[in-house]
Amino acid sequence: MELVKDIFPNAIHQLCILHFSRLLRMTVPKGKKNKFYLINEMFYDDISRIFSAPDKLTADKYFKELLMKKDFYNQKYHKTILKLLTQSYDLLTNYLLYPFIPPTTNPDENVNRQLKRRLKVIDTFKSYKILNNLLKLWFIYFRFEPQINFKKRGHVTSPT
Repeated sequence: MELVKDIFPNAIHQLCILHFSRLLRMTVPKGKKNKFYLINEMFYDDISRIFSAPDKLTADKYFKELLMKKDFYNQKYHKTILKLLTQSYDLLTNYLLYPFIPPTTNPDENVNRQLKRRLKVIDTFKSYKILNNLLKLWFIYFRFEPQINFKKRGHVTSPT
């Protein structure tokens, strides 16, 4: 992360909403047999309203409403999620300020994984300039190529 900040100092950091929602689903019980089932459903709805808001001001309004209800959500798992959401709220909602940022970072993570795999074979770079050029080429390639590989006439395209 520090290397990216060095090379791209004005880059905007966005946490993945998909991963946050998975954490939410794993942490908060969903079963109808749970005695807090209706409260948990309201909790899910309140949080999903934040992330489906059309703009940052509306999301902030929904977030403040959720925080005002925090005494109502008094289970330990509610408090855990609320604390995490409060700590990372700005990083989770950056996509609302900048329409060019996607709400999920899964395609970016795929690019990072592939880049990390390719960089493993390279021991060191002789200078930051060489590393910077490699990263620029890598990102230019993924800017103009589709993120998802499609099968075409029996061949699978690959970004190698």
